[in-house]
Amino acid sequence: MSQWAPDTKTKTSTLHPFPIHTPPTPSMSAKRQETGLIEIKRAPGGKVEGSYIVRLGDIVNMRAFMQRFEKACPPGPDARIKHKFPVIQTFSGEFGDETLLWLRSAPEVDEISENALMRLSYGGGQL
Repeated sequence: MSQWAPDTKTKTSTLHPFPIHTPPTPSMSAKRQETGLIEIKRAPGGKVEGSYIVRLGDIVNMRAFMQRFEKACPPGPDARIKHKFPVIQTFSGEFGDETLLWLRSAPEVDEISENALMRLSYGGGQL
């Protein structure tokens, strides 16, 4: 999705600090088409409270998105980025309700999942 919106007074473009809502596409879920918000995928079993994993679209410029995100949702108790994985267009963090609403409305976001607790077991033991 494009993060640039045309400036109607001149022939230049300006970067918007807030999500630009785009018309629904066939790939969007029915819920996103209806509300404009992406659904949060729930963790099966245990979850890390308040922690989420956010995956951006394949063609999104992650650096530009993160700059816009940090401007709209400054780091603090409601918005803490923990890890960035640019190769897979993903980041994780602890986000409050207002930050989640911003992320859910951003068209560049393809998926938001609760961060789950995982246990690995091998040959009868657990890691």
